[in-house]
Amino acid sequence: MDDLAVADPQRLQVRGIDGLHVADASVIPIRISRNIQTPTILIAERAATAILG
Repeated sequence: MDDLAVADPQRLQVRGIDGLHVADASVIPIRISRNIQTPTILIAERAATAILG
């Protein structure tokens, strides 16, 4: 886990701001050299699950 990351990698919540989540490709910890549409959709699904409960 990167202590300097803006978002928590498990809950996708922005650190230091309650109720703000990030659901985009910026939370991917490695560089992807191919199409990032599918991983971004999966991130959005994970964020929706985290936000709902």
